[in-house]
Amino acid sequence: MKATPSKLRLDVGCGDFPQGNVNCDLYSRESPEIGSGRIIDPKKCPNFVRCDAYCLPFRDNTFEEVFSSHFIEHMDKPLKVLMEMLRVSNYKVTFIVPHRMRRGFRHILYPKFCKEHHKNIFNIKNINQWLKKIGLTFNILVRNRPLPHPVFPIVQIPWDITVTIYKPY
Repeated sequence: MKATPSKLRLDVGCGDFPQGNVNCDLYSRESPEIGSGRIIDPKKCPNFVRCDAYCLPFRDNTFEEVFSSHFIEHMDKPLKVLMEMLRVSNYKVTFIVPHRMRRGFRHILYPKFCKEHHKNIFNIKNINQWLKKIGLTFNILVRNRPLPHPVFPIVQIPWDITVTIYKPY
């Protein structure tokens, strides 16, 4: 009888909103990336592991899914983080990043935050080029958001990009 693979999900850069069976972040208290007043409490975060995303302390192919939400855009070397996420995944890696249009609106509303914290800007074209260059199989989903405007309330702008990468068997 074959053993069924574990359904473990790793959340890399979980911040104060963990979404995995195992959650990791470099900061175990207040994170400069998520702003002051927002605390990462390891006691309230299931299976919290304090670690650097550039060198995850897990064996190869440990997790069925490795997940990251609004984290990669903060990293100096996003490809290195992605390769580390792929290393510890045995099936798929999913990451969510803000679309460059969203960054534009946040930049207007919170210019200091975006200038200091977002080191990478993503759109569909550059993600496609980035992932095709390293030969990965992936799906991209763009979530739009209505732009609140009194005259054009139905205008939609790209808000988040969700990328799912499937590892070859």
